Amino acid sequence: MIDYEVGTIPSQSLTIVVKDELDNPVNVVAYDNWYLEMKDTNDSEVDLSGVSIVELPQSIGVFSVTWPRDRSIFDKKGKYILRLVLETLDGSKDITRTAEIRVREFGRIK
Repeated sequence: MIDYEVGTIPSQSLTIVVKDELDNPVNVVAYDNWYLEMKDTNDSEVDLSGVSIVELPQSIGVFSVTWPRDRSIFDKKGKYILRLVLETLDGSKDITRTAEIRVREFGRIK
């Protein structure tokens, strides 16, 4: 699980590794486009403008996600879900398993 605090503007990139159902890395060379989808704790789409996602060429199925530097997209406490969508030119679309991001507030844990 990934942990952030409300208002965080992460300075470190997030690494995503695409794996198949047997937990093996997936070669993503056949895909022409990829993007992220994320929902907040209220199941609302999160505005991901300013998010950068690049494939790391020296690895198989590994992406680096850089969050926007001018604003926080983590503005509510709760659990966010994130997934990567991979597309081909012929219209095929594969979607990864979801990852959970826990966003907490500063203060005592209850």
